[in-house]
Amino acid sequence: MKNLGFAMILVVTSLGACNDHDDCTPESVTTNFTEGREIVTVFNAASNSNIYKVENGNNTVFEYTNAKAQCDNAYDDEKVRKFTFEVNTEAVQFRFTDKEVKLTNCYFEDVGGWARGIYEIESGLIEGVKISDGKWRVNVSVLTVPKFPDEKPERIEFKEVFIK
Repeated sequence: MKNLGFAMILVVTSLGACNDHDDCTPESVTTNFTEGREIVTVFNAASNSNIYKVENGNNTVFEYTNAKAQCDNAYDDEKVRKFTFEVNTEAVQFRFTDKEVKLTNCYFEDVGGWARGIYEIESGLIEGVKISDGKWRVNVSVLTVPKFPDEKPERIEFKEVFIK
């Protein structure tokens, strides 16, 4: 009986802790673009996959970052999802559909305790229009290429204004 009472106290205490969100950072989305950059893709034979690097170059690189909510009292809840692509710096608008999305050297990065790494993009839509020198309106709806036998393509979608 003593053990049952102790177990009940643990359950009630645990449930109360789950409702305490004072130690949590809320989910956030950041969008930016940088001119004079480009995405370089290098094949890594050891991992049989591509490695993506953003370096100095002649294009404009767009980065969409979604940081999920994180709580100090939760282990392994860190999760960041990042979509990166490039376009010609001279463009004032762009539209890539289906297999053309590969022309943007785009990739999706899933980072965190339970994340699975960097994904190539299979197909979809990436379009944008320049609003001003410091702003772009961008619409993305793409499919990832599965990396593991138990995976299906994941749809990455967002409509955001990117700020320099």
